[in-house]
Amino acid sequence: MAKMEFDEITTETAPKLIAKRIKEAILSGELGAEARLPTEEELAAQFRVSRGTIREALKRLAAENLLESRRGASGGNFVRIPTSMDMQTKISEMMMLVVSVEHFTYEEVLTCRYELGNMCIALAAANRSDAQLARLEQEVVIQKQPLLSDVDFCASDVRFHCEIAEATGNPVIASVVSGVFEGVEPISNFMLYKFRERETIFMQHERILEALRMRTASAALDALAEQFEYFLSKHHEAAASQRARKAILRASKP
Repeated sequence: MAKMEFDEITTETAPKLIAKRIKEAILSGELGAEARLPTEEELAAQFRVSRGTIREALKRLAAENLLESRRGASGGNFVRIPTSMDMQTKISEMMMLVVSVEHFTYEEVLTCRYELGNMCIALAAANRSDAQLARLEQEVVIQKQPLLSDVDFCASDVRFHCEIAEATGNPVIASVVSGVFEGVEPISNFMLYKFRERETIFMQHERILEALRMRTASAALDALAEQFEYFLSKHHEAAASQRARKAILRASKP
C-alpha cells in the first residue's frame, strides 16, 4: 500500500482540495498505476476530515477515471491511468461543448478539421493497412445508401475520418484527432445538412480512399482541400439563409 502524507484541510471545499492533492500525487508519479490508496478511515485521519468528505473526494477522482474501486478481501481504491479512449472521449466532450456554445467560429473549426486531416492523410498514405482500407471502403458504401438517415450519414462520416486518423499508426494522433472529429463533426453536419449534397461528400471520400489505396498522399490531400472549400461555401450559404430568415422575422414584427 502506498504511503501518503497530507496536511490538514479545514475549508468548505475539502472534497475538491483533497481530490486535487491525490490527483497531484498521481500526476507526479508518487502514486503509480495500480497503486492502492489508503482506506477511507486512514485518509480521513490523515486529512482530519470525515469519511463522507473522503468518499466525495474519491468520487470526484473516479469521475475523472483516475481511480477505480475493487471489491473483495484485496479490494479498495486503486489508481487507474486513463486510456487513449478516455482521452478521446474527454476531448470529444469538450470540443462538442465549446463548439455548441459558439466559443469558436465555424471557420476556425473547419480550418482545424482540415489541417488535422492533412496531417493524418500524409501519415495514413504511408502506414495504412489493408484492413483499414476495407473499413474506409465500407463507410463509403454506407454513405451511398439513398435511404440512409442524416444521423447515420453523419455517424459514417465521423467513422471515416477517425479511421484515417487510426491509419496514421500513431495512437496519440489517433486519440486526439478522433476526439476532435467526434466533437465537431455532428454539430457541423447538423448546421449544413440542409445545404450540403451527400453525393459530393461521398465522392470526395471515395477519391481519398483510392488515393490511400495507391499510397498517393497528394491526390488524397487534393480531395480533402476540395472538401474544405466545399464545406466553407456551404457554411456561407447557410449563414446567408439564416440572415435572410432573421430579416424576414424582423420585418414581420409590428
